[in-house]
Amino acid sequence: MRTVQPFFMTKGGKAQAPGAQSGRFVLTPSIIVDEAYTDNVFLDNDFKRGDFITSFTPGLLLGLRTPDFGLSLGYVFTSEIYVRETQLNDALARWGASVAGFYTLGPQLKLDLTGGYFEDNNTTASGIAGISTGRTRSRGAAVSPVLTWTIDPVTILQAGAGWYTQSFDQDPFVNTTLNNYSTYTFSPLVARRITPTLTGTFQYQYLYQSVDNGDDVQFHLLLPGILYQILPDLSVTLSVGPQITTSQGQTATTLAARLNLAKTFPWGGLGLNFTRNESPVGGIGGAAETNTVGLSAAITNFLVRGLTVSFAPSYTNSVGGGSLGTTDSINLGVLATYPVTRWMVAFLAYDYFRQRTSGTDLNDIDANRVTAGIQLFEALRFK
Repeated sequence: MRTVQPFFMTKGGKAQAPGAQSGRFVLTPSIIVDEAYTDNVFLDNDFKRGDFITSFTPGLLLGLRTPDFGLSLGYVFTSEIYVRETQLNDALARWGASVAGFYTLGPQLKLDLTGGYFEDNNTTASGIAGISTGRTRSRGAAVSPVLTWTIDPVTILQAGAGWYTQSFDQDPFVNTTLNNYSTYTFSPLVARRITPTLTGTFQYQYLYQSVDNGDDVQFHLLLPGILYQILPDLSVTLSVGPQITTSQGQTATTLAARLNLAKTFPWGGLGLNFTRNESPVGGIGGAAETNTVGLSAAITNFLVRGLTVSFAPSYTNSVGGGSLGTTDSINLGVLATYPVTRWMVAFLAYDYFRQRTSGTDLNDIDANRVTAGIQLFEALRFK
């Protein structure tokens, strides 16, 4: 289920992280205070417990930007207090540190880097977005550099790499064994504008996942595609290609696809996306055929000026992956934000999650969560 993350409001009521003005440091302290109710604390229908949870989330973000260099460093942690399940009270229920930056190596060459470390008491070990293994404490780290070369005004070449690792505590409410794992990726991409409204792309991705139980998996993905600007406010991105997967000593070739439609309106925007591919299954091990379809909608100035409402339902079907079996899940999230003052934002969120499994030890889950809170923040600028 989605949890409310730190965000900062800019003019117009859009939530985004603050950036540093050119040549200046910006230090942004913040705190989120929220109250939530969930009817399934342990994400397990066989042990369904409801509770009220009070959370305090202080954060700190430091930004620096020059014409050729930018750097952002962040730290955030959350303390939780439960009304009924008091044994879950935790002054450090989750915390994370992040770094993001860019460096312009030349007029046509740019390096971007993102990375971070997190610990969380309520995450998923499946490795597949939308599939839950239950309430699990985990630790993870990630680094992802991307080098972009603008060859000419219509051609771009990118070379991206990534490393991600995650380890778990074995929680009594998780029915399947979870294994520590690491994932390594290399993904070059070339994009060339063919006409003012049509861009062709070609991406290759290599991914290798190493799992402690020995159920390693590797993927080779060839993905030609197009980006077509149908109208000034309507675009479509489509990529289709073969994916070669090696798991448990066997190699198979499947068809991978990605589709995204985006439409903007005076009142906001709509998006539709679909993905089909073989996915690594994180702490469970192996690979799974995964299909996901999602819708996103955002309405700005809804009813009153400054009020933004977003809506994001999705459906995921996953088959395979060792003990994953066949798993279907539905995620539904609604979030409303309102800038009360320049330094205060109020928000109200509702999340629904439903999961059904077959041939697996994973939990069946029905969970509703309502969260209301405020965020206070102030950007302090230094020359």
